This record gives sequence, C-alpha cells and structure tokens, in this order.
Amino acid sequence: MTPAAQPTARWHGLPIGHWLIEWDVPELLVFDSVPSTNYIARVRAEAGAPAGLIVLADHQSAGRGRLGRTWHDRPAGSILMSCLLRPAPAPLDVAPGTIPLRVGIAAATALRSATGSDVRLKWPNDLVVPGAGKVGGILCEAVNAGARSGYVVVGLGLNVHQRTEDWPPALRGVATSLAACATGPIPGAQALDRPRLMAALADALRPLRTAPLVSLTHQELDRFASLDALRDARVLVDSDPAPYDARGIDPDGALLTHRDGVVRRISSATVRLA
Repeated sequence: MTPAAQPTARWHGLPIGHWLIEWDVPELLVFDSVPSTNYIARVRAEAGAPAGLIVLADHQSAGRGRLGRTWHDRPAGSILMSCLLRPAPAPLDVAPGTIPLRVGIAAATALRSATGSDVRLKWPNDLVVPGAGKVGGILCEAVNAGARSGYVVVGLGLNVHQRTEDWPPALRGVATSLAACATGPIPGAQALDRPRLMAALADALRPLRTAPLVSLTHQELDRFASLDALRDARVLVDSDPAPYDARGIDPDGALLTHRDGVVRRISSATVRLA
C-alpha cells in the first residue's frame, strides 16, 4: 500500500471495527479510492493475511474485468471488493476453473435473496439480469491454487446505484445496475443499501474461505443450472460465426456446447448470446 492508498477509519459513518464484527471477517481494509482492490488483497496475501480478508473501496481508478477489460464504476455507487481465499489442498481432484462459478453461485443467490432481482450467472463470471444487462463481474486470481501455500483473490464488482448516463456510450444497453432493474416485494431503499448487500455477500462467501478446489458436486451443478443465463440458448464463441447450443457445464467448470451432433468443452473463451 502506498501513501496515496491508505485505509479509511470509517465507512457509512461507522468505524471499520463495527463492520469487521458485523460481517464476521478476520481482517477488513476499506478505502475511499484505490487502483485495484485485488492488488491490495494480493499484497496482504503475500504478507500472510488470513482467509476471509476483505478489501473494499468506494472507487477503483484502474479496475478491470476478465481479459483485461476496463471496469467502470461510479464513486460510492458500487460494491468493489476483493476477498482472500486459502483453499485446502486437494491433490487428487484440483479444479481451479470452479472458483468463479462457486463464487458466482454464492453471490447470485445472496443478491436474489437481498434484492428480489432475478440475478443470474453468465458463464464464466458475469452476474446478469435477463433482459436488462450485466450488474456485476467476478475476477479470480489464483497463486499456486490447490497447493498448501496457495491462495485465490476473488474480485467482485457490483453495480448498485448507477444511472444510464453513468456508462460510456459503448456500454449503454449492455451494463445495468441493481437500482435500474429493482423489482419484487423488497422495498428498493432497503434492498439497495450497500452495507446490507455487503453483509449478504460476506455471509455467502464465508463457506468458500478454505474450501478445496474440487469438482462441482451434483447439488452445485443443479444450483448453477437454476441460475444459468445461457441455459439452452444459442451462443457465439470467440470469433466463430456459427452459433452453438449451450448445454450447461461440466463438474470441472467447463462450458458444454453442442453443434452438428458434436459436444465441445470450452474452458476459456468469450461467449455471447447469438
């Protein structure tokens, strides 16, 4: 951490110690602005920080998503956080591709409960509301994942209060926020309270702090299927002009697609609706 990125002593008017206890986390660092919460979390991980560390910022000046894409946020209008996981060793069944999916299942489930919005997962790491757009993204950075000294930094960016004019023109109609698509029986002001959303996310991520990086269970596959934004959809993969039919995921986290009688496993690609 540099002098320009020193933690703040309060968040939403209360001491950081209050949120440390409220969210039941072993270490909490909160910033007004940093280049990247993932960077801060990696520095703390290398210094021996415990599993469950959370780094939270009201603004990121160099936030990024998957494949190095720029992440746009509105100061104090988003949840921008990183959580440190220290997976238990699993030498016989290491499946690092399951990390963003487990995080996504946990986050989507928590947000659906907290807000009443139809938050779903778009493989491999997007949180979306069908018909509205992307409300959040997950960026997992693993170091020696599955080894005794390994760790995973989970970055989660969530659009909470953004308005249409907050997005660059290229993202309008693609990105959205929880405020823009809030529906359901839960009152909007309560549902979109950032401390309440943070509490829900911290609680959802708690079981993953030291969970081994093993294949997804049948229960997890079923849960993913119930949240799958691509389920049975026609999709385009990378620059291939011919569409595939999405057919869920394998236990190791790979996307399954079908075309002309052939099943293709996709471990890493850009996938979009056809």
